[in-house]
Amino acid sequence: MSTGQPPPPGGDASAPAPAPFPEDELLALLRDASVSPEAIAAEMEDAGAAPLDAGVLAVVRAALVQGDAAGADAVAGLAAPLRARVLREAAAARHSALLVEVARSADKAAAKEAKRAIHLLRARGVAVEVPRAEPAPAPGPAPEPATAWASSPDGYGDRILFFPVSGRGGGSLVQVVISDEEGMREAQLVPLGKRGFRRVLDELAATRMVLVGEVPRSWARGAVTAALDLNARGSRPVPEGWNEVAVVLGPSVAPQPSPGRALAQDAEAAALVSRSAELLDLSEVAPWIPGEEELRALSLRLDEISVSPLYLDEAQREASGRSAVVDAIRAYWTAERRWRVAGRLFELAWLLRGAGRGDQARLAAATGAAMESDAPLESVPFCYALFEKVVRFLRRDRRNREETGDATRRSPGGIILP
Repeated sequence: MSTGQPPPPGGDASAPAPAPFPEDELLALLRDASVSPEAIAAEMEDAGAAPLDAGVLAVVRAALVQGDAAGADAVAGLAAPLRARVLREAAAARHSALLVEVARSADKAAAKEAKRAIHLLRARGVAVEVPRAEPAPAPGPAPEPATAWASSPDGYGDRILFFPVSGRGGGSLVQVVISDEEGMREAQLVPLGKRGFRRVLDELAATRMVLVGEVPRSWARGAVTAALDLNARGSRPVPEGWNEVAVVLGPSVAPQPSPGRALAQDAEAAALVSRSAELLDLSEVAPWIPGEEELRALSLRLDEISVSPLYLDEAQREASGRSAVVDAIRAYWTAERRWRVAGRLFELAWLLRGAGRGDQARLAAATGAAMESDAPLESVPFCYALFEKVVRFLRRDRRNREETGDATRRSPGGIILP
């Protein structure tokens, strides 16, 4: 039987196979310390057998003669007949440490032969434990998705963030409602069950008329951190479900710029901003209105102008009304409010792009960049259009009340005004 390695691939198939080197002779040479491993390899080659590497022979010699467990891999790598012979010799010499190491080998055949030899030792009264297979490591937690999901912000700065999480019976969903004005409003862990994540998102988009799409998870996690900061600064308690949600979400992440900001660098930014009033035609932006307090104040002022006897004619009355609206617009768009609404527009831009609405995404991003710059309000039609649609409603409402005699006044949102 051959004790060496097979010929290399591509060798001459017609060449005779190497002659087997007698195992007894090889073992005798290995036990003879006066014969070097190099000499043994040369003798095997002279005999027409496939020689073993001298380094391998040295390691096998140490294992065979001294029971050196460090040679376990070399023994396991020997040709099967020679390996079986070496293991029997190791068992006869009671080299239990070597046998145990070979029994742990990844080579199943070698491990099986070593375990058989260990059983022989145990039958002779040698206390040796048969190595048991290491249990497969328990699967670690499934990696969290690299993305989260978010709804487009509404006119009050509220949006919903969704974080799919693994485990818990097939997966759950962390749902957090945050406001860029007041902080975190709601936090809950929702088992998905049979409904599935996609169905949750579809239902949300259908019932609330918002856009829902993927966002970088790190950005969404940072948005949660920013919301908690707002809770702390405003001395507002966090929602009841936050503690459970916090454990699932893991360590906090510092707030990060909206990914939509990357879309603001547009060569046609100026032309886009000039069309910014078109944003109010989008279903996601159409419900946006100024704050209720500002609406009440403007409504009262327009009512006063409409009934005041100080104006000589309707032209003066109209001019005074327009001036009141302009004053209200300029007072409303403080630097802080411009910055906040710009953030909403950047978020919207990212979601619009993800929905394949590229032109609208560019329009939202360019308007957001203009909003937070020092550009005059007059150059951003969106700032005026947001009020103008309310003014049109107030005027229609006033005419209707005059015609019906109804003294009750309501805002576009349905809130009764004083």
